[in-house]
Amino acid sequence: MSFKTSEGIQMQKTVIDKLIREAKNEFKQEAIEEGKPYCWSCGITTGYISASHIISVNKCQNDGRAEVAWNKDNLQLECNAECHPETESGNIDHHANARYKKEFIDRYNNFEI
Repeated sequence: MSFKTSEGIQMQKTVIDKLIREAKNEFKQEAIEEGKPYCWSCGITTGYISASHIISVNKCQNDGRAEVAWNKDNLQLECNAECHPETESGNIDHHANARYKKEFIDRYNNFEI
């Protein structure tokens, strides 16, 4: 299976997944080094906190903009208990980083990314 980037380059799913893993690892390490190893949406520091996407990998791939899936600006740290599912459902208005998420989504929708 393969997907296109916004420049029309066809990429295999395995390559995309590898780039995403690398971006997530770099992103998490940078967050730790910057002293931000907590959920950016609610501030919790306990439980499982992961690097998650603002614009889903599936959407990026299906929109022909696969490169956004490994763009670190599209990543955030979120707790899996509440905030990650809320982001996936679009219920983000109460998140501490809602403004950033909405601005990123707008930039994506306007093809500025």
